[in-house]
Amino acid sequence: MKLGIIAGGYAPVDLSRATKRDLKYVEFCTNHDHESEALIANYDNIKAELEKTGISVASVGRWNSAPNTANGVDKNVIELHKRLIDTAADLGSPVYTCGCNYVDEISLFKNYSNAVEFFGTVSEYAKSKGLKTAVYNCDWNNFVYSPREWEVILG
Repeated sequence: MKLGIIAGGYAPVDLSRATKRDLKYVEFCTNHDHESEALIANYDNIKAELEKTGISVASVGRWNSAPNTANGVDKNVIELHKRLIDTAADLGSPVYTCGCNYVDEISLFKNYSNAVEFFGTVSEYAKSKGLKTAVYNCDWNNFVYSPREWEVILG
């Protein structure tokens, strides 16, 4: 299986490049809110191009998100994640990938509590749409990338 990652490129030309490389699957990665909004807004064009090329979506993900705040989990960020999950499900993706930021102004316990709330909300919503949730494994605005955090937050 050949998998290609498309970050920030959702136009037919981007999927055309994947086809030329004989990729069968793509992963859509959004790194900023405007990229997430662009993916959602371009759903019809993306869906048509996927059908035309025969490429499938292996994952849709949101990197560099900041759901964790000093005041708890940001409900607006959760709503954008839910909209991306809806888009992922409609595009046939089996996986939604995300991470959770660390906030220095609050305790480690509160960071853990907020992350548990965030991942729980996202995972339950994704599950209701038939998707599995994955946590991206790097520290770019994500503190859940090592066994200690996985054990505490993801159980």
